[in-house]
Amino acid sequence: MISFQGHFKGGSVKSERMLDREFVLRYVSFCYLNLKDYTGNIDEFLNKGMKYLNCAEDHTLEKIRSEFIYVMKCMRRLMGRNSFRKISRDSRRRPINKAIFESWCYVVKNLSEDQVEYLVRNRDLVQEKYMDLCEDNDYLYQLKAPDRKMVIKRIADIKKLIDSILRK
Repeated sequence: MISFQGHFKGGSVKSERMLDREFVLRYVSFCYLNLKDYTGNIDEFLNKGMKYLNCAEDHTLEKIRSEFIYVMKCMRRLMGRNSFRKISRDSRRRPINKAIFESWCYVVKNLSEDQVEYLVRNRDLVQEKYMDLCEDNDYLYQLKAPDRKMVIKRIADIKKLIDSILRK
């Protein structure tokens, strides 16, 4: 199994209750399954992700593992300790958010290495724009709503943010 542990300092994602494995399963489900298959029932979608993993060949599992580690390292370089968290100007550190995790993983996984490097060089701008997004009530609502439309919208908002920086 791919482990989430070790990719973020401070023990933000605990392994005692298998929360680390849930995050990996979310990564697999959102990054390797068709989002059109998400009906708004997260348990059902994660079950499909587990079936996908159970049927995957060793080389596919190794590819997933490698890409997962790459995405986690990219996020660490891009967002630092604020990876997968709501951020605000008060500098208060908030907990890792599953919806934010899914969105950022989906978008970052689909970037080229050159795009990631450009974003890392402009990480202050990325974080500033993301802070603005985190102040938007529509985005905050999307993080709470489990329906398919809101999941697609929150991913699209992160992609739009990233695309706006890459176009400069």
